[in-house]
Amino acid sequence: MSVYRVESGGRAPAGLSTGDEVVTGGGTYRITGVNADGSYQSQLVNKNQTTRNYGGSYQTRNSPYTMSGVSDYTRSKLNGLESGYTPSGSVQAAQAYLEQVKASKPGAYQSRWDDELTSLYDQIRNRKKFSYDMGTDPLYQQYREQYQRLGRLAMQDTMGQAAALTGGYGSTYGEQVGQQAYNAYLQNLNDIVPQLQQQAYQRYQDEGTDLYNQYSLVKGREDTDYGRYRDTVSDYYSDLSDARSAYNSERSLDQSQWATMLDYWAQKANNENAAYLQALAAEQAAAKKSGGGGGGGSSSSGRTGKGYIDNTYNKGGSGGAQAQTYNQLKRGMTEWIQAGQKQKAYELFAGVAGQLSLSSAAGKKQYNELVTILNRAGFGIPLER
Repeated sequence: MSVYRVESGGRAPAGLSTGDEVVTGGGTYRITGVNADGSYQSQLVNKNQTTRNYGGSYQTRNSPYTMSGVSDYTRSKLNGLESGYTPSGSVQAAQAYLEQVKASKPGAYQSRWDDELTSLYDQIRNRKKFSYDMGTDPLYQQYREQYQRLGRLAMQDTMGQAAALTGGYGSTYGEQVGQQAYNAYLQNLNDIVPQLQQQAYQRYQDEGTDLYNQYSLVKGREDTDYGRYRDTVSDYYSDLSDARSAYNSERSLDQSQWATMLDYWAQKANNENAAYLQALAAEQAAAKKSGGGGGGGSSSSGRTGKGYIDNTYNKGGSGGAQAQTYNQLKRGMTEWIQAGQKQKAYELFAGVAGQLSLSSAAGKKQYNELVTILNRAGFGIPLER
């Protein structure tokens, strides 16, 4: 299978085979059969691949551009374009920047606080419910030792006073009142147990609040870090979108200019070949009419084909019919552009540009004047140097 470019006028190149594809302005068609008269049967295989965006190379077999009527300069230009789209330096730079942006994609988020948050969360979640045990309450133990000591002192003092009343001898009464004094202190100890329990509960609550505060503090640091990470990711995708848009825009413009130049040089080759064939036919007709004399052929070529173009466009002076014809062409192109019909202006240009003699200073000057008119309207046709 080979890929060909549609010729001017929407014709497929002659001599194609079944399976070959033709890229047109309306999509790419595949040859499914060849009729006896050389015409084709075809089907649309890719409506999105057109002469405007196809970047591959074209096969040029049986192309009219290989005919002798096409100049070497035009043929070299066309062959270079038909070899396929080659990205310009600006497109390559845009692509390199796009790849650079892609390579800078942030990695997955790595938390500095995950272990600490997990530990605090586990402490909060696995914290036991509050319960009060006097035996394990250090404050209760301190009060108990204090009250027991005070109780013993009170008991001893009471028993001493009772013994003094009995002449220094102990008595059952003294023991009883001493024990009562001791028990009074122990009762006071029991009276403060609810207070100690409330204090223990408050300490339990404070410890829980402290854990929550610690978790909130660390979570705040975690949220700040993640927010910065998301900003980095957002900036990356914004840069990526801008870089991709710039690349696509640059490539689209570059491909469009390449397609425009391909259209231009293909039309120029067609015009050169048509002019050559027209002049050749005129010379042959003149030679036949005059019985083979050379004078008639020279006269005919001066009125038609390449000779006519030379006389009309390439050798015209500042006035006369030749200059008037060229000025009419420029005026017609300008009026089409002003009317918003840039393609019509291009068609006027393409219809005659291939017949201008770029080997002469006058022809090159007029060619550049016509190209300048088009380029002001947004075309990207290079000038002849």
